[in-house]
Amino acid sequence: MAVLTIMIAMAEVFETKPKDFHSEKDVAACYVTCKNRFLLLKRAPDKPQPETWGVPAGKFESEETPDEAVIREVLEEVGLHVTPTHLGELYVKHPDLHFTYHMFHHHFDAFPEVILSPEHTEFVWATYEEALSLPLIGGGKDALAHYHKILSNKA
Repeated sequence: MAVLTIMIAMAEVFETKPKDFHSEKDVAACYVTCKNRFLLLKRAPDKPQPETWGVPAGKFESEETPDEAVIREVLEEVGLHVTPTHLGELYVKHPDLHFTYHMFHHHFDAFPEVILSPEHTEFVWATYEEALSLPLIGGGKDALAHYHKILSNKA
């Protein structure tokens, strides 16, 4: 019987841009919420960081703004139309890549129909505590904690 080992790439996540940070990519991510839960997606086995969980997110396409990128990514990954609120940026250092992580939020009053792209195998509406028990994508726990802090400060 084969044993599947999931290697989650270590990442350093910063709230302020470090002096030695050289962003190679921009990523837009959306924390989609409903009834005190947020949407998490499980990455397909053939994707980088397979079978880890994260929010709808992806790299910018050529000449895309952060807002355009996050709207497109959410539509492509889960079939939802969003009008996201920008929450700010984090600066992420993976061992082989630095990128700027643009954070957005969108709230639904009722759970919408989620239509997964082939990039993902499952979705879940999780509480903050439930999410922390899942194998999150590299840097995911730090980004989630930052998101949680932003919401707590607004309350």
